[in-house]
Amino acid sequence: MKKQIVSKLSKPIASMALRMGKATVNSACFGWYHQPKVPTSMEKYKK
Repeated sequence: MKKQIVSKLSKPIASMALRMGKATVNSACFGWYHQPKVPTSMEKYKK
């Protein structure tokens, strides 16, 4: 039962994560003390 739920939700969650990554790849962090590293695979989505 638990495995079925995980397998059904994994594809939409991965798709949502990619869309969020594409939308935020060009933005900077609001905090002055922390800017996370951008993965090299996201470089192709920069404008």
